[in-house]
Amino acid sequence: GHPRYLALCRLRLDAAERAAWVAKIRDEYRAQLLLDNLPVATRLPSRRAGGSRLDRGAGLTYQRGYSLGAVDPQTGAVLVHNHLQFTVYFSAADGAATADSLSGGGQAGERADGSAGGAAAGGGTARIVGFEVTPTSRAY
Repeated sequence: GHPRYLALCRLRLDAAERAAWVAKIRDEYRAQLLLDNLPVATRLPSRRAGGSRLDRGAGLTYQRGYSLGAVDPQTGAVLVHNHLQFTVYFSAADGAATADSLSGGGQAGERADGSAGGAAAGGGTARIVGFEVTPTSRAY
């Protein structure tokens, strides 16, 4: 049988499976995840009106879910998003905005202001208020 857990980033696909993934990526399929009944979102870079500089903070744009991969516009090469980094935002009992980021080894218990603590580190209560994913393609 199949193992209970698979490291999908290291999964080897046969030709038919690769063709199916390529078709889905070219058709812009998206995956959906829920955490505590909140949908995952992908933060998109936004641009200031009339400029090419990335706008940090103001006018954030989100897409529900995440793309399965990307197509290089110059070469047409298809990349599978085989690695996901999650950021979970929650409001701690003390009212501090906190974010935990989990990816590979993960970095948990870091507040949005960079200090340690919050419900994640201290074991207190918290309410999840947001769930973001950053999909990437990594060669293994």
